[in-house]
Amino acid sequence: QVQTLICNDPALLQQEAELAKAEASARDSLDAAGKDKLQAEQQRWIQHTRDLCGDAHCLQQVFADRLKVLSATRDGLVDQDACEVPDGQQQCVDLLVLRDPNSQLANFNTLLGENGQEGRLLGCTAATNVGGGPNAVLAANCIQETTAGKRNVQLCSNQ
Repeated sequence: QVQTLICNDPALLQQEAELAKAEASARDSLDAAGKDKLQAEQQRWIQHTRDLCGDAHCLQQVFADRLKVLSATRDGLVDQDACEVPDGQQQCVDLLVLRDPNSQLANFNTLLGENGQEGRLLGCTAATNVGGGPNAVLAANCIQETTAGKRNVQLCSNQ
Protein backbone atom coordinates (compact mmCIF):
# COMPACT_ATOMS: atom_id res chain seq x y z
CA GLN A 1 0.00 0.00 0.00
CA VAL A 2 2.79 2.47 0.89
CA GLN A 3 4.65 1.84 -2.37
CA THR A 4 1.40 2.52 -4.29
CA LEU A 5 0.92 5.81 -2.44
CA ILE A 6 4.47 6.85 -3.29
CA CYS A 7 4.26 5.83 -6.94
CA ASN A 8 0.97 7.70 -7.44
CA ASP A 9 2.21 10.99 -5.95
CA PRO A 10 4.87 13.05 -7.78
CA ALA A 11 5.79 14.97 -4.61
CA LEU A 12 6.36 11.73 -2.70
CA LEU A 13 8.41 10.33 -5.57
CA GLN A 14 10.61 13.42 -5.40
CA GLN A 15 10.97 13.11 -1.62
CA GLU A 16 11.88 9.44 -1.99
CA ALA A 17 14.57 10.37 -4.54
CA GLU A 18 15.94 13.01 -2.12
CA LEU A 19 16.02 10.38 0.62
CA ALA A 20 17.92 7.97 -1.62
CA LYS A 21 20.53 10.68 -2.35
CA ALA A 22 20.83 11.57 1.34
CA GLU A 23 21.22 7.91 2.28
CA ALA A 24 23.94 7.43 -0.36
CA SER A 25 25.76 10.54 0.92
CA ALA A 26 25.48 9.34 4.50
CA ARG A 27 26.77 5.88 3.55
CA ASP A 28 29.74 7.41 1.71
CA SER A 29 30.76 9.27 4.88
CA LEU A 30 30.90 6.13 7.05
CA ASP A 31 33.35 3.30 7.61
CA ALA A 32 32.29 -0.33 7.05
CA ALA A 33 30.80 -0.76 10.53
CA GLY A 34 28.93 2.53 10.19
CA LYS A 35 27.54 1.46 6.82
CA ASP A 36 26.20 -1.75 8.38
CA LYS A 37 24.60 0.21 11.23
CA LEU A 38 23.07 2.68 8.78
CA GLN A 39 21.63 -0.14 6.69
CA ALA A 40 20.02 -1.74 9.76
CA GLU A 41 18.73 1.65 10.89
CA GLN A 42 17.24 2.31 7.45
CA GLN A 43 15.54 -1.10 7.40
CA ARG A 44 13.99 -0.41 10.83
CA TRP A 45 12.82 3.00 9.60
CA ILE A 46 11.17 1.48 6.52
CA GLN A 47 9.48 -1.33 8.47
CA HIS A 48 8.51 0.49 11.67
CA THR A 49 7.96 4.07 10.50
CA ARG A 50 7.45 4.52 6.75
CA ASP A 51 5.40 1.38 6.16
CA LEU A 52 2.98 2.28 8.96
CA CYS A 53 1.77 5.35 7.05
CA GLY A 54 -1.68 5.09 5.52
CA ASP A 55 -1.79 8.38 3.63
CA ALA A 56 0.35 10.87 1.71
CA HIS A 57 0.46 13.42 4.56
CA CYS A 58 1.99 10.88 6.94
CA LEU A 59 4.56 9.87 4.31
CA GLN A 60 5.50 13.50 3.64
CA GLN A 61 6.14 14.01 7.35
CA VAL A 62 8.17 10.84 7.95
CA PHE A 63 10.17 11.47 4.75
CA ALA A 64 10.98 15.04 5.91
CA ASP A 65 11.98 13.80 9.37
CA ARG A 66 14.17 11.02 7.96
CA LEU A 67 15.83 13.44 5.52
CA LYS A 68 16.90 15.61 8.50
CA VAL A 69 18.39 12.57 10.23
CA LEU A 70 20.24 11.36 7.14
CA SER A 71 21.54 14.86 6.39
CA ALA A 72 23.09 15.02 9.86
CA THR A 73 25.02 11.78 9.32
CA ARG A 74 28.14 13.62 8.16
CA ASP A 75 29.06 13.70 11.86
CA GLY A 76 28.62 9.93 12.12
CA LEU A 77 25.75 7.90 13.51
CA VAL A 78 25.25 9.99 16.62
CA ASP A 79 22.12 11.00 18.47
CA GLN A 80 21.33 14.72 18.65
CA ASP A 81 22.34 16.16 22.02
CA ALA A 82 20.65 19.30 23.33
CA CYS A 83 19.90 21.12 26.54
CA GLU A 84 16.47 22.76 26.76
CA VAL A 85 14.95 24.94 29.45
CA PRO A 86 11.39 23.86 30.35
CA ASP A 87 8.78 26.60 30.83
CA GLY A 88 9.13 28.25 34.22
CA GLN A 89 12.51 26.65 34.92
CA GLN A 90 15.93 28.24 35.10
CA GLN A 91 18.14 25.23 34.45
CA CYS A 92 18.23 23.28 31.25
CA VAL A 93 17.44 19.58 30.95
CA ASP A 94 19.72 17.31 28.94
CA LEU A 95 17.96 15.81 25.92
CA LEU A 96 19.23 13.13 23.60
CA VAL A 97 17.03 12.78 20.51
CA LEU A 98 17.55 9.26 19.20
CA ARG A 99 18.25 9.21 15.46
CA ASP A 100 16.75 5.70 15.33
CA PRO A 101 13.68 5.66 17.60
CA ASN A 102 12.94 2.06 16.61
CA SER A 103 16.25 0.88 18.05
CA GLN A 104 14.41 0.81 21.39
CA LEU A 105 11.24 -0.88 20.08
CA ALA A 106 11.93 -4.24 21.76
CA ASN A 107 12.57 -2.47 25.10
CA PHE A 108 9.34 -0.48 24.76
CA ASN A 109 7.35 -3.66 24.01
CA THR A 110 8.90 -5.36 27.05
CA LEU A 111 7.90 -2.40 29.23
CA LEU A 112 4.34 -2.57 27.90
CA GLY A 113 4.11 -6.21 28.97
CA GLU A 114 5.70 -5.53 32.36
CA ASN A 115 3.15 -2.77 32.98
CA GLY A 116 0.19 -4.97 32.05
CA GLN A 117 -0.59 -3.10 28.84
CA GLU A 118 -2.22 -5.00 26.01
CA GLY A 119 -1.06 -5.11 22.42
CA ARG A 120 2.31 -4.29 20.96
CA LEU A 121 4.10 -1.32 19.49
CA LEU A 122 4.48 -1.48 15.73
CA GLY A 123 6.93 1.41 15.42
CA CYS A 124 7.99 4.78 16.78
CA THR A 125 8.39 8.09 14.97
CA ALA A 126 10.43 9.83 17.66
CA ALA A 127 12.25 8.93 20.87
CA THR A 128 14.09 11.15 23.32
CA ASN A 129 16.21 10.35 26.34
CA VAL A 130 15.48 13.07 28.92
CA GLY A 131 17.99 13.74 31.67
CA GLY A 132 20.95 11.58 32.44
CA GLY A 133 22.20 8.89 34.72
CA PRO A 134 19.93 6.66 36.80
CA ASN A 135 17.04 9.17 36.63
CA ALA A 136 16.94 9.26 32.82
CA VAL A 137 13.51 8.98 31.22
CA LEU A 138 12.93 7.60 27.75
CA ALA A 139 9.96 9.16 25.96
CA ALA A 140 8.60 8.21 22.54
CA ASN A 141 5.77 8.69 20.07
CA CYS A 142 4.71 5.30 18.76
CA ILE A 143 1.91 3.36 17.08
CA GLN A 144 0.33 0.69 19.25
CA GLU A 145 -1.76 -2.19 17.92
CA THR A 146 -4.38 -3.72 20.22
CA THR A 147 -7.51 -5.79 19.67
CA ALA A 148 -9.34 -2.46 19.22
CA GLY A 149 -7.04 -1.43 16.35
CA LYS A 150 -4.09 0.91 15.89
CA ARG A 151 -3.57 4.17 17.75
CA ASN A 152 -0.88 6.76 18.35
CA VAL A 153 0.52 6.67 21.87
CA GLN A 154 3.11 8.56 23.85
CA LEU A 155 5.32 6.50 26.11
CA CYS A 156 7.34 7.69 29.03
CA SER A 157 9.35 5.40 31.24
CA ASN A 158 12.16 5.47 33.75
CA GLN A 159 14.97 3.29 32.45
